Amino acid sequence: MKVHEFTRKRTKHGIVIKETENTAFVIRFAQMDDLTPLIEQYDFMAKAQNLEDMKNALALQQMPFLNTVYADKSGDIMHQFGGLVPKKNGDWDKWQGIVSGDSSEDIWTDYYNSDELPIVVNPPSGWLQNANDPPFTNTLPTVLDPDDFASHIAPNNMRFRPQRAARLMHEEDSISFDRLVALKHDNKAELAIRLHDDLLAIKDQTSDSLVLAAIDPMTKWDGSYDANSLGAMFFMEFTNTWAEEKQISPSGFGDLLKEPWQYNDPINTPDGFVNNDEIIDIIRKATENHLTKYPALEIPYGDYYKLKMGDLEYPGTGGPQHLGVFRILYSLGTSPDEEGKFFGNFGDTFVLVLEMAEEVKAKGLLTYGNSSNPENKHYGDQLEMFSRNELRNIWFKRSDQETNMELKENKNDM
Repeated sequence: MKVHEFTRKRTKHGIVIKETENTAFVIRFAQMDDLTPLIEQYDFMAKAQNLEDMKNALALQQMPFLNTVYADKSGDIMHQFGGLVPKKNGDWDKWQGIVSGDSSEDIWTDYYNSDELPIVVNPPSGWLQNANDPPFTNTLPTVLDPDDFASHIAPNNMRFRPQRAARLMHEEDSISFDRLVALKHDNKAELAIRLHDDLLAIKDQTSDSLVLAAIDPMTKWDGSYDANSLGAMFFMEFTNTWAEEKQISPSGFGDLLKEPWQYNDPINTPDGFVNNDEIIDIIRKATENHLTKYPALEIPYGDYYKLKMGDLEYPGTGGPQHLGVFRILYSLGTSPDEEGKFFGNFGDTFVLVLEMAEEVKAKGLLTYGNSSNPENKHYGDQLEMFSRNELRNIWFKRSDQETNMELKENKNDM
């Protein structure tokens, strides 16, 4: 153990993180002056017996930020966009960059109470979803009006992955436990489905044989990122090339489309290409890039997108969240290896599907297993199930635990 002493400078605006000759950059964050441990609130949340208990636990506001989705065996459901949200001067866009320190009006000191934040309880739809997105479209038809809240609390938008989640729920009349497990393994890219008609329309506007050959695998494909999907790899090449050409983050594809996202039509917008001639050039470039790495435009996704841990290697299923795939598998590296393979290192880690009744029913998965020790039998032992779109049973009952026991030790013999 070593002790390091350092000087931390502060201003009324916050803690100084960088200085230049005549400028100081500072950061101000929730609980900066009075850091409250989370353990008390988590304890009350874990012990909650009903909706009122959970609301009381959330009212402690010990979490700086977090979406909370609640359900119980009585049938109550709730989504709260909670935590500590500062009361700021100005709208959301103002606070996404550096804010001038010229005015003391921008030094926030107070937070919204728990009951002042966006919350939905028992919506008419009977379901709620959240995929790390703003709270206003957590169910369909929507319940919250963004205009009822200060604009700096949260933006009003919906990326493609939460759109996929909402669509899956919205299009079901009722959902059984087994159906929910199946929906969890939906691997379709919402963006690919959205652009299907736009890609078909381009075929009538070009005679370029390379472009026409490239549109075929994208439009014959159903949009799935399954191991045997033939259009998935090229669609990823197309979207990566598109992002590079437009110099945007992949999460910003919605901003490139002709029709912007609309709150009153949240799972069908944004849509449409702005400039088909530009897209034709991008498809041509993507095709050339793809064919320098792969033997054909149509190649099985799982042959080149892999799940790997030590000596274990399985075909990948699931895809990038920025393309609107609900079940995430993604390689944070943008380039494949020398064989053209990508290895997923970001995405679904812990999965749980739970039915609350007198007897709890659940299936789950810890994708990479319960051990990081290659010598342990549980090293990567759930990875193959992930590849096969399967979950394991969760053993709540003592009889199930004893049936599946690997080792029993008597403390008197130790």
